[in-house]
Amino acid sequence: MPQRNELNFFTGDRVIETAEYVCDAGVMKQFKNNDSFPVCPVKGGQTTWRRKSNS
Repeated sequence: MPQRNELNFFTGDRVIETAEYVCDAGVMKQFKNNDSFPVCPVKGGQTTWRRKSNS
């Protein structure tokens, strides 16, 4: 089984921590724990969501 980067999530994955996330197209959205990550709001297809760093 491939190892996941704990900060990268894919369309359909469940949110494990309420925070701001950014998709591959650069769109930032707030998600709550247990939400599902949606498709890309720009391209309408699969995308990777990354938790926004606090730096």
